[in-house]
Amino acid sequence: MSDVIITKPTEKALVTRHNNLIEARYRLTLQEQRILLWLFSEIGPDDKDFKRYRVRIADLAKFIGISDGGGRLYREIAEVTGRLRKREIDLEDIGRNVTIQATWIASAEYHWNEGLVEICLAPALMPYLLDLKKNFTTVALKYAIGMKSTYAIRVYELLKQYASIGSRLVTIADLR
Repeated sequence: MSDVIITKPTEKALVTRHNNLIEARYRLTLQEQRILLWLFSEIGPDDKDFKRYRVRIADLAKFIGISDGGGRLYREIAEVTGRLRKREIDLEDIGRNVTIQATWIASAEYHWNEGLVEICLAPALMPYLLDLKKNFTTVALKYAIGMKSTYAIRVYELLKQYASIGSRLVTIADLR
């Protein structure tokens, strides 16, 4: 994980994830979910390793819906990434009959004088985001980012997962 990608969030991107990651158990705020969607959209289809994704804090804040009221912008982004380092995700690897407990990001490095943050995804997520050949779903970032609740994003992803089949039964328990 040595390459640094300097980026600016854009809604034109696609987000591709393994279906186990879509169906995983986790709780995130809307801002946390939007940061992750942006990070996932930066992963190329041929990437073999995670990169360090560097972005202007002001661009990231605008993208996830944080306004610069009272000069709290940097602190709010730092709080969101701090929570992402601690938030747990439970992934079921059905084929191996294994549950993996992981966090979302490994680190967030702030370059305060430059107004930049550099974020690294947690290595445990690699099999669910890199070199995907089957059992994956792609969603348009612009639709997911435009949603106003974490539940709407989850339902959108679950439905997109079964778009080619035509129907899916989703229970309330599945959404929790």
